[in-house]
Amino acid sequence: MELVRTGSGNLEARLPHTFPFRISVREGEGRCLVATREIRPEQVVLTDSAILLGPSSPNVCIVCCSRRDTLTCPACRFFICDMCSDHGHSREECVILARIGNTRDMFNLVLPVRFALLKTRDSDMFEWLLQYMDHNEERRRLNPVLQKSTRRMAEILALAVEGVCVDLAMRIMGILFTNCFEFSTRSIQARALYPLVSLINHSCVPNLRHTNLIREMRDSNLDGEIVVMELETQRTVLPGTQLTIRYNHYTQGHLQRQSFLLDQWYFTCACQRCEDPTEFGTNTSGIPCHSCTGLLLPARPDSWQCNSCRSCQSVDKIRQREEEILAIAETDPSPYNITTALKQLHTCSKLLHNNHFIVMELKERFLFNFSMNMKKVRNLSLDQKQKLVPLWNAQEKYCRQLLAYHEVLDPGKSPVKTKLLLELRKILLIQSRVATENNSTKEELVKKLTEIKSLNNLVYTKVPL
Repeated sequence: MELVRTGSGNLEARLPHTFPFRISVREGEGRCLVATREIRPEQVVLTDSAILLGPSSPNVCIVCCSRRDTLTCPACRFFICDMCSDHGHSREECVILARIGNTRDMFNLVLPVRFALLKTRDSDMFEWLLQYMDHNEERRRLNPVLQKSTRRMAEILALAVEGVCVDLAMRIMGILFTNCFEFSTRSIQARALYPLVSLINHSCVPNLRHTNLIREMRDSNLDGEIVVMELETQRTVLPGTQLTIRYNHYTQGHLQRQSFLLDQWYFTCACQRCEDPTEFGTNTSGIPCHSCTGLLLPARPDSWQCNSCRSCQSVDKIRQREEEILAIAETDPSPYNITTALKQLHTCSKLLHNNHFIVMELKERFLFNFSMNMKKVRNLSLDQKQKLVPLWNAQEKYCRQLLAYHEVLDPGKSPVKTKLLLELRKILLIQSRVATENNSTKEELVKKLTEIKSLNNLVYTKVPL
């Protein structure tokens, strides 16, 4: 991406012609990315480098954000690892951080300091980033406690960085709150701001999947690691279609998703899934109606309506019922074993229905918590295997249900579906082994083995691991 001045003096981003998208402005959504040609599934659309990176934990290096053995910078007292002690932590930044002081929560100001320093280091990028949404007004109105805390941090930033007033510091903090991506791996805890990815809007059924990556760079200009975000299409994207990613997790119910998006980004989602009360026929958020056998589904912002008797119930009551059942589902039975886990699952199924997101989560938990490896199965006696046949039959059923469920709500390639396909293949292998030892019919065995063969092809060819 290249930033250029137009004849009128405005700053705009110029993208390479090879990019399959353009920057557009849509009413009610602001700037976004729109496809300029057809993009096939599993194509990398964009690899965007973080323009700003900072720690999301007080216990990591403030430069690379890793959990490597850290030293304390003698000047500013912030953590620096061995590899970053000689580069990456500029004297200018160090002086500012020394003014701030490494007291409780001050690691949160490292990223705003780097944003503020762009004003003199890269004025065009600084001006470009200041055009991003900050949601400060919504935060002031809806979350005064957070806004008060943000203002306190902004005042500290303004005192530490020359040429930055409190209002500008508030804008910087708001932009970072709204547009940063936080990620955590075994070695890194960081927040990153990406110049192009930050323009991509949300959908609960996005056409892109995003992944944070650490890339090694070895050339004459750079020797080290950079943080990038890779965007890959989940399905075919037609020209003129807005590119979207998901800000939340798709297995959340309707109320959970809307509450999360409103709390974090101050908008109500109106994507295809959220506008469809049945959520593509899954009814995954539906609550059983007390008046009939129907389901209460999202109808209006303040109430849900039964799909059978048309009676209504307030959102507050729906939320209360959902939270009561969530409390049951999130409490592991004691002792936790196959019998008690199934009892918990069946209890929630009776209170809800078999396709409810809480029940589907319990099925997935049951499937993987009681998964058995082939070596252990081989060491079992025939009698022991016979006793476990009902377990494997239940796991096969749940596996198939979950694959269909995830495909509807998250179509295309996904790590969860890969994991489920592998689990189903293993369960079928176990069942075929037991069938062989039980002298089952040839037709039954052939059916199992044929499906295993097709799953091998699907897992290793169509779904890269």
